[in-house]
Amino acid sequence: MQPGQADKAYQECIQQIVAAIDNGVSEKKLVGEVKLCADRLAQVPIDRRHRRPLVVVVGEIYVRSHVFANGNIVRQLEQLGAEVSLASFNEWLYYTNLTRKLMASRWHDWRLYLQNLIKNHIQHKIENRLAQPLEKRFGPLAEGDVADVIAEAEPYMHQSFEGEAVLSVGKMVEMYHHGAAGAVNVMPFTCMPSTVVSSLTHQMSGDCLGMPIINISYDGQQDPTLPTRLEAFVHQVRSFHSRTTQKVPCEAKQMLEL
Repeated sequence: MQPGQADKAYQECIQQIVAAIDNGVSEKKLVGEVKLCADRLAQVPIDRRHRRPLVVVVGEIYVRSHVFANGNIVRQLEQLGAEVSLASFNEWLYYTNLTRKLMASRWHDWRLYLQNLIKNHIQHKIENRLAQPLEKRFGPLAEGDVADVIAEAEPYMHQSFEGEAVLSVGKMVEMYHHGAAGAVNVMPFTCMPSTVVSSLTHQMSGDCLGMPIINISYDGQQDPTLPTRLEAFVHQVRSFHSRTTQKVPCEAKQMLEL
């Protein structure tokens, strides 16, 4: 495999999908375009002799999603030999559906409750249809029930602590159970929800057999120590990956009281 082949195929697929959406194609035809992209990506040669350790990236929604804001953290980790799973933007959309549904229930606004229930169902249905051609080639990709992520965070943080914090905690535990060997929590400098998450990561790491977790704060300036920190982190991830053949549930010892 030559470096850059996967990136080239990915960019071509993005352009293809964007062009299809701009042309106003139907959902059925858009699924067909996704299938062509799945076939294109599957043709990229990959060395599967050695499985790379899986690292999940979570954190504040903008920083984790924007490569400029996070210094392209996914690429940095990949270059160091990790396989990276980035918490998706869809997760946040489904989470806002859930919070509105809970709010409607508290207010006894059953019309708003039903609207959110229907919207959430339709959004999941569309995502599952679009993801299906890719999942046939590459395994599960579509977001599951966000309530499951919140449940994973429950031993550490009550769901009333709304925002990225509860999502980040829940996603790290969830991905640990799905084979992750490390987690990265990215955040803007002084971000309160992410700082709360960083205060819990030591306990979470201990509860999850010592899974390495690193917290990275971004303030718009270059951090000359970050490459060294990432190298040390990935080294720990490799060690955890090699010695952990069977995952056991995280055993939380206490919950953050609000």
